[in-house]
Amino acid sequence: KNSTNTQISLWVIEQDDDELFNRGWLANVGLAEIFQTEPETECITYHDIDLVPDNTTTNNHHNYSFYDQCDVPIQLGSELETWNWMVPYPTYSGGITTLNTRHWRQINGFSNKFVGWGLEDDDFYHRLRLNSLTDSETQVMRRPSKGQGRFRFIGKEEDDNAPKDKRSMPNWEISRIFVWQMRQDGGHPRWKYDGLSDLQYTVSSRRQDNSKKAGGFVQEHHVMARQQLLEFVHIPHTGGSAIVKAAGKAGIPWGVCHFH
Repeated sequence: KNSTNTQISLWVIEQDDDELFNRGWLANVGLAEIFQTEPETECITYHDIDLVPDNTTTNNHHNYSFYDQCDVPIQLGSELETWNWMVPYPTYSGGITTLNTRHWRQINGFSNKFVGWGLEDDDFYHRLRLNSLTDSETQVMRRPSKGQGRFRFIGKEEDDNAPKDKRSMPNWEISRIFVWQMRQDGGHPRWKYDGLSDLQYTVSSRRQDNSKKAGGFVQEHHVMARQQLLEFVHIPHTGGSAIVKAAGKAGIPWGVCHFH
């Protein structure tokens, strides 16, 4: 327990397959696991692993006073070291965000469709906006008071030298994602059926440790998960090209068509 008598569990979710990195899908896996394993949970913070609180964010090493505040969605990481202690743009909604379980369900979690680098957090912003969960005056995520949302990056040198295949996308995929994002900007209802509601995954391994108390964590969970890839089967009488077009229109890059 921490100074506010709040029990905090740490969940680490890893993608255990060779597909392109999918940050939104990983978030949904974590949400689904928490809903199932710890249904009494009130606040859930989605936390980029390479961001840590700056000294001004916590009064002492074991004080997590901001992580249990979730009456409204809040972006804890609102002052980032690499962006001169600001966010890169006003509607930025990535990094570290806390919502209560009701709001996570209300927005249907994250999109499962954004693979590679970026835009899943912009889609997340529109889910909040379309559900009237942003600040009524600024129309952006609520943020801590100035000086209380400072986070710094760790492991930057290693990240710069790391292979980028898991974050890369073919050009057609980038174009498709931008089209989807434009639709979401205009209030497209795709968020209602793309997210927790259609989440598919298989757990490769699951580990729980109740003995580690460092940092105030009551439990630590480590889940390795694989995506369940969809397969389109070609039936000659239906016309293979129609199925391929339908798969493309649905935005399923991993669809595989078998021709006989």
